[in-house]
Parts: sequence; C-alpha cells; structure tokens
Amino acid sequence: MGAAVPEQPVWVEAAKLTEGALFRRIWGARVGPALSDRAIALVIQPRSARTGLEGDLGRHSLRSGFITEAARQGLALPVLKTMADHRVVASVAGYFQQGDSHR
Repeated sequence: MGAAVPEQPVWVEAAKLTEGALFRRIWGARVGPALSDRAIALVIQPRSARTGLEGDLGRHSLRSGFITEAARQGLALPVLKTMADHRVVASVAGYFQQGDSHR
C-alpha cells in the first residue's frame, strides 16, 4: 500500500485551488492563470543557483523531482499519473529518475 497523499499547503487551500497549475499569477488577493514555462524558469533558476544546483532547471525539472521523490516514498504510479495530469502511466514513468538523489 502506498503512502498517504500529504495535505495541501495553506496557500493552496486559501486560494481554493482544486485543480490545474500550481504556479500561478497573483494580483493582490486574486489568483490568476498559470505562469508560462519561461516565467517558472525565471523563478526557479536563480534560486536553484543560490543552492549550488547547476543546469537548465524549469518546469520539467520540478515535475521529475516531484514524481521521483513521491515514487520513492511509496506513491503508486497510477496515483502520480492523476496528480501529474497524465493520460498514461508510461508518461509518468518517463519522469522518474533512477539515479541517486542529491541529499
């Protein structure tokens, strides 16, 4: 049996997000549409560089890291398929990284 799905972060509950993109535009108290791939990269890259991570990190890096870690913690691929909004388990499996994690 897989691990339980963690509770939503407080800000996700406050924004009343039940589906769709996690990274979104925010105007004051209003939560808008999804950020573009480029906007996500502009948020992630400088912060990851400050931690010593190198490479062209962006949306797919986050998705791969999430799927890899969730699978290692016991979430079943069909559950991850739904969470990642994929149609087939094979798509989710393609994001899973077999190598050692940077811990």
